Amino acid sequence: MNKTIVVKLGGSTLGGQSGTASPDTTLDDLIKLTREGHQVVVVHGGGNATSDLLRKMGEQPRFLNGLRVTDESALQAATMMIRGQINTGLVESFNRANRFVEGTPVLALGLSGVDGNILEARRETRFGDIGYVGEVVKVNIDLLVQVLSSGFMPIIAPLGVSVEDGARTFNLNADTAAAAIAATLEADATVFLTDVPGVLDEQKRTIRRLGKKSSHHLIESGVITGGMIPKVEAALKALEGSRRVMVIDGRKPHALYNAVEHYLPDGTTFVRRKLMRVNLSGAEISPASAQNYTLATAPIEADILGEAMHRAYYGTIDYDWNTPLDAIELIKRELDPDWGDYMPELSVSATDGDKLVGLCQVVCEKEDSSEPCLTNVFTLPEFRGQGVGRAVVEESLRRIKAAGYPSAVLRVTLGNDIAEALYRSLGFEVVELYEV
Repeated sequence: MNKTIVVKLGGSTLGGQSGTASPDTTLDDLIKLTREGHQVVVVHGGGNATSDLLRKMGEQPRFLNGLRVTDESALQAATMMIRGQINTGLVESFNRANRFVEGTPVLALGLSGVDGNILEARRETRFGDIGYVGEVVKVNIDLLVQVLSSGFMPIIAPLGVSVEDGARTFNLNADTAAAAIAATLEADATVFLTDVPGVLDEQKRTIRRLGKKSSHHLIESGVITGGMIPKVEAALKALEGSRRVMVIDGRKPHALYNAVEHYLPDGTTFVRRKLMRVNLSGAEISPASAQNYTLATAPIEADILGEAMHRAYYGTIDYDWNTPLDAIELIKRELDPDWGDYMPELSVSATDGDKLVGLCQVVCEKEDSSEPCLTNVFTLPEFRGQGVGRAVVEESLRRIKAAGYPSAVLRVTLGNDIAEALYRSLGFEVVELYEV
């Protein structure tokens, strides 16, 4: 299935895998994605190069809250460097590399947000006086749709046209420009390539998943600071229309392709979740069954097992374990040695003989929580359509009700139509539906 993918290239990651011995594979990934039929829109930065040009012009670059202060000289430097040198260089590099690949190439086409009024903006005032910096207020996608449908890959420089000061050009933050385009295009995936391993917590460890509420909390508490703030805000903006949004380490070989095609982002994934509160007090939940599968409750490290199931589902690791504990050890040993300690939680698993085929996790954020939450329902591909998912969910709800809970929350990541349809088909009274 063809997908629309928006990729934001960070200025500090352009031209090589900085700080590593690995060659830059971003162009290879873009070529492969376009050759496989995906419609790709690239938005690039270039802040570091613009800063270097300003210094050569005898001026020092200035920043406020992670945003560049753009006076007349800075705007001139940004236009020359971003639209002229960097954009042209990226188009030339992509098209040159494409010549050496078999088959009909997808060629790149250089644009800026000024062309065709793609990005309409007004002066950014939320952070004080930062000069000719714009806030995107409208994305006109007609030109982009024509370019994509004609078989080209647009590479866009983050400049916008003013909607209030005549035709003045505004410098735009590349992250926010990419986010606005992704949200308007309703991109299947949005990827922000950076030179850091995603969004970090207090201990400088990568946060694997973030939502809107948790992101704002980390900003307000001072965990997310500096230039990462507008990047996180941009990710949340992109999430308004895009199905998947990821901030990943672009220095890693084939980071872009792995994130898009293998659902294996080396960084932080932003998710929208829909919570469905269901009433259990009047429900009759008989012990569930799924053909010949055995259902069991195991006090296991549920998050790690869920990650194992997820990666097996998308084919990013070999599915060669027989028990949940084997899966946990595989994750710890081969995928991520820094998962840390996880509190054992109720997990209902389905097994076919001695092979794990499905899982439903029940999470209580607090020991005295009055409302358990069902999350991470996994079924291996070869067992889908055989009642495994429904069985593990029903069995989880039966055990929750038996423990005396009057209600439960079913968590669904937006875009997961299968899980939402499963929950609604269970027939319980949906007391409340809300998004976090």
